[in-house]
Amino acid sequence: GGGEEGDVGPGTTTWRVVSGDQYRRGEEVCHSYGDSRGNLDILLNYGFATSKNGNFGIGFDVVDFIEASAVANPKIFGPSPDGSPNVQALRTRLERVQQARRTGPLKDLALFYIDIIDGRPIPCEWLRATLHAFDYAGLALGCSDEEAHMLPRDILAAMLKARLEELRILRALLNKARDHRKKNGVGDDEDQEGIQHWEDQIQTLLEAEREAIETVDLPPL
Repeated sequence: GGGEEGDVGPGTTTWRVVSGDQYRRGEEVCHSYGDSRGNLDILLNYGFATSKNGNFGIGFDVVDFIEASAVANPKIFGPSPDGSPNVQALRTRLERVQQARRTGPLKDLALFYIDIIDGRPIPCEWLRATLHAFDYAGLALGCSDEEAHMLPRDILAAMLKARLEELRILRALLNKARDHRKKNGVGDDEDQEGIQHWEDQIQTLLEAEREAIETVDLPPL
């Protein structure tokens, strides 16, 4: 355990980190960035990502959810989700919540998060509640009992499958940008070093998400 002391501001010259534990001189001291931070959160706040982070916190927004709903049950939610009054009402409600979360004190980066532990997707509480509501909404909108029961699972699977395709495209774009930079040069050596750092960290984030999603046994859609 430990704590931090000191004020950071104009004129500050030192930053003291004081541990509540006893350490011998020269012994390694570790600093925690938080036990539940996902890679994207850590990358944007601290500038790095790690392949060993068990809290993936794969983020999804309203569009991801609506599009996954259309894939999971095109009869009810597609193929043109914007044309359905039911889906449009859902989109409006979720966008209102998303905007509130993004502008709130914690400034959530995404509306929904999914962790993956031992090949099992674990939706955040808000996503779990929304999927559960779809189980009942599906019946009211004309789904069979079986379709409504499977709807939460199928939406979750569609979200993860779509993210895999996004990751494939993003990795290809990142590699193309890296090749272009190396061929043509961008800025001085310091600029190159900074760009290389961010490329490496983004690549780590993308690969970690891909590897995690690929451990999930996704049902065919």
